[in-house]
Amino acid sequence: MADWARTRGVRVVMNEFGVYKRSAPPDSRLRWLRDVRVSAERHGIAWPRALLAAERAAGERMVLEEGVISWWAPFCPIGMLGDAQALVAERATLGACSDAEIAAFAQTLARLAAAYARLGQWSFNLTLFPDAEGERSGRHWLGARFLPRFYLHPQLHNSDVAYLQLLLGEKFGMVRPEAHAAALREAMSAT
Repeated sequence: MADWARTRGVRVVMNEFGVYKRSAPPDSRLRWLRDVRVSAERHGIAWPRALLAAERAAGERMVLEEGVISWWAPFCPIGMLGDAQALVAERATLGACSDAEIAAFAQTLARLAAAYARLGQWSFNLTLFPDAEGERSGRHWLGARFLPRFYLHPQLHNSDVAYLQLLLGEKFGMVRPEAHAAALREAMSAT
């Protein structure tokens, strides 16, 4: 893949490390992830810089940028209704962010939540993805996923994420990320 990209003068973006069996031993999974990362770095396949550059260049999935914080509708959504993904540029952990950057993250998150509310979605999961403990290589940027949820059965509180991923054994989405990003941008401009 690296040779193909070089001969065509394009960048390759690896935004997922692939799929592995959950039954594989944890040390085997960690070795596999490390080997994939090392190989990608050796061949100039960068993440997250290249991912953010690719999303900016395409533009249609970008939702919001403020300072070091960028939000977009990811190409591979986790939830059925679409979700938002963020990167905090050049910061590996929340602790590495300044007070102003944390405030900006909170403000962008509040704007996204308000946009989702205008789209009729009020329940969410927020997950932060910091760098590994003690790791300060500079290759990882703090990431976040903001995932709207709806409940298929209010008494059981079974969310869309758990239900279809467990039932079907694969991710399932009902909305294209580009359409989701456009709806979020429109809902945010309504303020």
